Amino acid sequence: MTVADFDHAEHFGVVAPDLHLPKGWKIDHTVGSQTFGVLFQNAPKKGVIARSGIPEKLVLRDFVSTRELRLTFLNGIQFPGGQVNGMAVVSARIETLEQVRDKPRG
Repeated sequence: MTVADFDHAEHFGVVAPDLHLPKGWKIDHTVGSQTFGVLFQNAPKKGVIARSGIPEKLVLRDFVSTRELRLTFLNGIQFPGGQVNGMAVVSARIETLEQVRDKPRG
């Protein structure tokens, strides 16, 4: 996870080296070069990100420059009805966020 507040921009992002896929989808989970991430950014900054700590809550409308989901499958991907051999990249603008709460433990 990255949180940054610069004079010219601010962002919040999460990047993961692996991804749990829906049933019927397959990727090579042993390759470390694939990445999966979400990035919210303002450039120029709007004062949404505080200089210290992780935001307690993200509000989508606060981020105007970038709201991106990017999935990079370095060695391709298999899915119901087809496959991509070689690198495949999915990039999408995030239009909505849904708050999900953890289930109580115990």
